[in-house]
Amino acid sequence: HNYFGFGAVDVDAALDMLADYTPDGLGEFVESDWFVSDIPEPLTIPDENGGGIRIPVDVGPDGLNNNVETVWIQIEITHAFPADLAMILTSPDGTQSVISQPLNNGVVNQTGYTWTLGSNAFYGENPNGTWNLQVVDTVADDTGTVDKLDLKVFSGEH
Repeated sequence: HNYFGFGAVDVDAALDMLADYTPDGLGEFVESDWFVSDIPEPLTIPDENGGGIRIPVDVGPDGLNNNVETVWIQIEITHAFPADLAMILTSPDGTQSVISQPLNNGVVNQTGYTWTLGSNAFYGENPNGTWNLQVVDTVADDTGTVDKLDLKVFSGEH
């Protein structure tokens, strides 16, 4: 859940797992390089349009051999009122995560920004394939562009 995390801890299962735990037995933790989207020029975000724009970012072709721990995006936006924007990241498996809610007071007084956002909603998924970021302008009269988008995957063995 975007607000509450992964849910309640199963204490019995955690203690059972601890009985067989070997220090450093979780495998290698991998931080990928930034995967860069192909944005040749700023992309216009449609004003007050529920479909918004979708920007693909490919992980691969060689990809990663581990499972997702967390995913970060770094996005550069120029917008007259960026608090109008909602951002939804979709994994190659189809899992969606709202990584920025509209009417976010953190960006009210800005017209452009570079923001790094993360999500754990893709935990355990295969990171390889095309990720899509949907940027939606939810309120009329203010316009803007997406100038750059990069994606980074933190992965490990599960």
